[in-house]
Amino acid sequence: NALDKLCKGIIRRGLTTPAIIGVEMGRPLNFLGSQTMHFFTPLISAFVPVESWNAVAEFLEHRGSVDWIRNRIEELENQADDQDKQEKLTP
Repeated sequence: NALDKLCKGIIRRGLTTPAIIGVEMGRPLNFLGSQTMHFFTPLISAFVPVESWNAVAEFLEHRGSVDWIRNRIEELENQADDQDKQEKLTP
């Protein structure tokens, strides 16, 4: 899933807090952002897989997508934290 890859990349780079703040700040522009992504699809297709790009753009068109992204980032970060704790406890 393109969104899971995006969320995992955010966590891997340690950008969880800035990403959540950015997602929440962009909440009012959610639909406009998705339409902008559709507009730039031909240009961005040289750099990003179009299927993933379109999947994210279509997902952002729906109400509740920002909440889902924020919750998914938090969920994946908690899983990563739990895994780190388990690795530290096992010799």
